[in-house]
Amino acid sequence: MSYELGAQHETNLSELLDELHRVGVRLWLDQGVLKCDAPKGAVSHQLRDRLRACKPEIMARLRADQQHIRNDDWQVDAQLPDHITSNGPKIGMCHSPRVILLTGATGFLGAFLLAELMRQTQAIIICLVRPDRGLTNPEEQHQTVSDRLTNVIENYGLTSSVDTSRLELMAGDLKQPEWGIPKNQYQELSERIDAIIHNGAHVHHGLPYENLKITNVHGTLESIKFAFKSRVPLHFISSLSVLPPQLVQGFKRYYETDSLKTTPVPSGGYNRSKWVAERLVEQAADRGLPVTVFRPGPISGHSKTGVFNRQDFLYRLVLGYMESGMAPDGAMHLDPLPVDFVSQAMIWLSVGGGGSSQASQFARYHLLHPKPASSDLVFDACCEAGMPIKRVPYATWFQHLKRIAEEKNIQHALYPLVALFASRTHAISNSSENLDPLPFDCSRAMTALEKAPFVLPELNQDLFRTYFRAMTRQGLESTSNIAGGVRK
Repeated sequence: MSYELGAQHETNLSELLDELHRVGVRLWLDQGVLKCDAPKGAVSHQLRDRLRACKPEIMARLRADQQHIRNDDWQVDAQLPDHITSNGPKIGMCHSPRVILLTGATGFLGAFLLAELMRQTQAIIICLVRPDRGLTNPEEQHQTVSDRLTNVIENYGLTSSVDTSRLELMAGDLKQPEWGIPKNQYQELSERIDAIIHNGAHVHHGLPYENLKITNVHGTLESIKFAFKSRVPLHFISSLSVLPPQLVQGFKRYYETDSLKTTPVPSGGYNRSKWVAERLVEQAADRGLPVTVFRPGPISGHSKTGVFNRQDFLYRLVLGYMESGMAPDGAMHLDPLPVDFVSQAMIWLSVGGGGSSQASQFARYHLLHPKPASSDLVFDACCEAGMPIKRVPYATWFQHLKRIAEEKNIQHALYPLVALFASRTHAISNSSENLDPLPFDCSRAMTALEKAPFVLPELNQDLFRTYFRAMTRQGLESTSNIAGGVRK
């Protein structure tokens, strides 16, 4: 699972909608007028003021939902329309792209992908970034897009890694047909591009499928259409959450060669939206589109600087320990990959040096740490940092998680992790040496990376100390947007 930061305004709107849903408020449009149905006393004065302030944005989202969501049947959504296919000669995998289109650059992983594209290629990088809502003036759109990306790059300490002379910005929205780009610009873009890296997604583990599919499914469909039109390869960032968190009958391991056709459809809105999106990409590959699919697991901070994402697994876990004042007895696997290694690997295996040796028109890679660490390392690091956290029996910890889930306490740091802990109860052990192996095989990715000019960081005490120092510098604090984020 990957958790990405994005536009704060969009995240705040998602928080408000989550809160309204939690107290039983129903919103809809009736002939262009916003209607609201709420239980008596459910809406506080503060919540009412927030609702009024965000009314235009809420109406815009509801209109977009009406326009794009024609059905809530994921099985229908998972079928690539027949007309989306290749016409003409076979499309080849481009090994030395001159111009690359990147979506999702304003997210945590996306920012590091941009930096790696600058390091590993000589290409011009065009970043598709969503402009602020309501802006129609191209100059204003470009300025807001530029400001947003600049802020992200600066926040993650990547300013010196991005060559602005090779960076171009394109205002576009994944939710819109042809990304909302004027037709003449869309055509010109399709004639320039040599490869697409589609990383953009709405990452929110508290929203249902129907609220996420516009960006995650429709946005991927638009990327597929554009790749066919441009006759260029598509490199798609999926997620390990498209697979069951534990082995199901008939599987000894989940291999990188396994198609989603053979695995159960995951529960959870985000997981399902990524499953549907990846199925569309698989079908595009069957129709002749050169494709690389990456399924990353948890992504942690930078292994050297410690720069981290407040939405990632490790940050939530530490914050959850602090909020609860306790951690479970026993050990479980921690298999995150530092963001610098993930971004290096993705670019190396797609458009960098490793991608040039890829003979196949289709490749899929699992990116998780092949040598997981014990969760005891996190607890030890917490103690070393002077955090008063006590160990409790796992049953006590699990009951605590159940209460968080039952109360739908989405502001709690552990809320997005409840399903993960529940699914991994079988992997809890009194000893880190007795832990069951993780069900995901990543041998294909690790073999392909053996010749890469970078090494896999170890998950050891030094790495976690680096993370804790960075967390301390930035301040460990609870955030109300801990349930999700956006990378667009």
